Amino acid sequence: MIRPTTTIPHLIATCDWNGIYQILQLTDKRCQTAMLAGNHDYILHQAICIEKNPVPHEVLILLLARFPNALNVNIIMKATENPHLSRRCMESLLDYANNDIYKIVHNNAQRLTSTAVKKKNVHIVQYLIECFPHVINSGEVLSLACMNSTAEIVRVILTEGLKHKVGKAGGLYLKNNREDALDIAIRLYDEKNEEKRNILIVCLQHANAERMSMGSTPRDYPVLLTAAGLVPQHILRSLMNLYTSELINTTPSGRHAIFKAVTMSVQGNECAKLHSIFNSSVLINACGNRNLNLVQRLLELAYKDSCGAKIKSILQNTKCGQNAMEVAIELYDKNDDISCEILKTCVQYANASRLGWKIPPFNYPTTLAAVGLIPLDIAVNLSLKYPEDIKHMDKIGKLAVRKVLRMAQDEPYYAKRLDFRCQYRLSFKTGRAKLKTTLFNLSEDIPQ
Repeated sequence: MIRPTTTIPHLIATCDWNGIYQILQLTDKRCQTAMLAGNHDYILHQAICIEKNPVPHEVLILLLARFPNALNVNIIMKATENPHLSRRCMESLLDYANNDIYKIVHNNAQRLTSTAVKKKNVHIVQYLIECFPHVINSGEVLSLACMNSTAEIVRVILTEGLKHKVGKAGGLYLKNNREDALDIAIRLYDEKNEEKRNILIVCLQHANAERMSMGSTPRDYPVLLTAAGLVPQHILRSLMNLYTSELINTTPSGRHAIFKAVTMSVQGNECAKLHSIFNSSVLINACGNRNLNLVQRLLELAYKDSCGAKIKSILQNTKCGQNAMEVAIELYDKNDDISCEILKTCVQYANASRLGWKIPPFNYPTTLAAVGLIPLDIAVNLSLKYPEDIKHMDKIGKLAVRKVLRMAQDEPYYAKRLDFRCQYRLSFKTGRAKLKTTLFNLSEDIPQ
């Protein structure tokens, strides 16, 4: 039972919202006069500022109805400063605002949104962006979120940016003080700070989605695949330590694909070197003569017994000009099984050397082995020639194959971004031949 002498300011101070709700519905004027004592402007202001137990929407509606003239721009500003105020409350404040107040709010929408970002109120941030989408056009709100807010708010801003077509990847690459949001997230990355780590992951998810022409940004996309080719090596290694379960929980071929993508980001120019056997005149002639059995024996011998006397004599007999890989590429004919097998064998062994293995793993996907070693159009043709490699992969493995192919295709563009951040360039040569096809020619088994 509410006492006649109880005042609204006192009940607000004690967060007795149920008592306030009862009072505001009373019709006895004498009781209302006593219980509504105090400055009406202050009553609404006081209610909006409560943080730990914020004003319920149904109570705010009654306060606005009781004191319509108390609503002003300052109260709306205070609402954006409350980290726990509900979206519905903010909606009601703007609904009750007159034209003059709404115009002022519109003109100061970026400032209000920035305040809500700093206070980490994701619901109000999202609502303000929906009402005033122009606030994200400059990228300032997103940059502020990367520096001072949460991963969920960064995700909301980027999602709204995609919806309103604000630059690439939802405005991720809009520059502020020579930095875009991805640059900021990379600079502020802290392995021990979960929020900073998640902010970077959200930015990488949108960057990767734009890079892979995915449109949407699925949250279940593996973190290691997302980061490959987009972050400095020390951050990639850090993420590998934190998200090794992504490698464990997929199939062997899927692990190979993820490992290849990560290797392409980490190894640098060292992975461009071929085993010395590829300069051997014996292997070069075997490729040129279409002697598949000899090609297989030579490569197996060179990788298994590199110290043996027989292989040493073979390695000493080198030939200038084309190496065996280039001869195999020149010989390649997608309609000729022998030339396909020779090229497949060469890329399998060359890839094993790059990845630090003595022999190619059993059933290593030909597509993965070929990427970075031969022109991409030929690599795609090989994948179509040997589709079983892809068909037996799980979803993660197929996503990884698409990422590896994309990394090989767009390396020159992303290398510039890596150089800008003083990172190592990706190392794979794409200038050997112009690409005649795109990734869309790849097997339909690879999910889009």
